[in-house]
Amino acid sequence: MTTTGALIVRKADFLKTLSVTTLLALASSLSFGENTLSVVRTSLNTIEINFDNFDDVAGIQFSIRSSANITISDFQRSEEKVHSDWIVASYQPNDTIINVVILGSSRLYFTKGQRPVARIAYRVNDQSSPTNAVYLTNVMLASPKADSLQVTVQNAEWTTGRQFAAAAASANVKLGQNFPNPFNPSTRVTYSLLKAGQVRLSVYDVTGREVARLVDGYQFVGDYNVTWNSKDAVGGVLPSGVYFARIQADNEVATAKMILAK
Repeated sequence: MTTTGALIVRKADFLKTLSVTTLLALASSLSFGENTLSVVRTSLNTIEINFDNFDDVAGIQFSIRSSANITISDFQRSEEKVHSDWIVASYQPNDTIINVVILGSSRLYFTKGQRPVARIAYRVNDQSSPTNAVYLTNVMLASPKADSLQVTVQNAEWTTGRQFAAAAASANVKLGQNFPNPFNPSTRVTYSLLKAGQVRLSVYDVTGREVARLVDGYQFVGDYNVTWNSKDAVGGVLPSGVYFARIQADNEVATAKMILAK
């Protein structure tokens, strides 16, 4: 028997020694999908929380939050998709936050699929606000074995046609997407200047209020990056939510949406 043949035999013998349990464990460690919890506007005054899961899920916890110009109310479970035996509890500490817990009783769990799990009504209090947002924070999923599961969050944000929506693509300044995004507590903002000039890079909240100024000065042509630690101009820690990086180089402007998720 050649050395190559002996090597093949040893590999075969080794594979025979692997137990079925070991092989199953190796297979279960491979993930080919993801779990997604998303906020979707279904009408002018209604938002739906949709759940698209790859793993079996026995429990969901999340907080629904809105920008300051929006009041959220009237939480309702999606009866046609969430069985009556499920425990669906909500608590609203104020008019911009609703905390939600969904738990399966009697060994119930969400199998792989897509469905709405909740609906809420909302109203926009300030129509002049440039940006409106409803988003999810404190999101946690639990498997039937009480293990924590990974989840991707997709939030709803829309403009009213002023300020941020009006920022056009720029030829001489390019603002990259911050990374990571969502982030906690810091993120890196990158940008490129194709023309030297006075540069101002600021962070705004969803009401259009400047909360931090990261760059304010003359800069030459080149690539730049700056880290924002999710604090305001006086060092205060900002809450979770949607923020905007806005760069102005001379008369050119570019913006990028950032999500702070704690």
